[in-house]
This record gives sequence, C-alpha cells and structure tokens, in this order.
Amino acid sequence: MIIIGVSVAVWFENLNEERKEHEFEKIVLSEMTNNLKVDLKWISNELRTLNKGIVSSKKINAILLDKNLSTDSLKYYMIDIGWYSTAIFNTAAYETIKSKGLDLVRDNELRQAITST
Repeated sequence: MIIIGVSVAVWFENLNEERKEHEFEKIVLSEMTNNLKVDLKWISNELRTLNKGIVSSKKINAILLDKNLSTDSLKYYMIDIGWYSTAIFNTAAYETIKSKGLDLVRDNELRQAITST
C-alpha cells in the first residue's frame, strides 16, 4: 500500500512538472512571437526609409546631371539619403530557449525552424 501511495505521489509530481514546463514553453514562445513582430515592424519601417533614400539619390543624380534643374530641394534630398540606423533585435526569448535547452520546444518542426535561422 505504501509503494502505491509513493508511486501515485511521484506520478502527480511528474505530471505537475510537465504542466509547468508546458506553461513555460508557451510563455517563451509567445514572447518570441512578440519579439519577432516588433522586429518585423522595425525592418518594414527601415525599408521604407531606405527606399526613400534611393528615390532621393536618383533625384540628386538628376539634378547634378541636368544643370537646368532647380537645386532648391537638394538639401532635403541630401537629408533623406543621410539616415541610417543599426538593427538591435530583441533575442531574449531565443536566448532563454538556448539556455534552458532546445528540448524546451516540444514541436520538432518548430524547434528546427527556430534553430535553422
């Protein structure tokens, strides 16, 4: 009877640990999803800025090649091509997964997608 009681207690403890790990996995994957959404938004904004710089560079080139064009807006075009930034992506959730072990992610396909990037 004691053996059965201990076995049931161990089983419940393992079940509880598994539930906690699954909850932690969901939290970390949700955080990773949010991080990626923020990073994607930043990249989209950066692409718009870079494309604006390309258009401005072409306009500057046209002004320099055609001496008859007005140079009034040249300074505005120069400002557009002078912007640049450094990407700093939020990798906290990814680092958490790495430190806790990649087996934290139960889905094999998802785990491979995370590690292959």
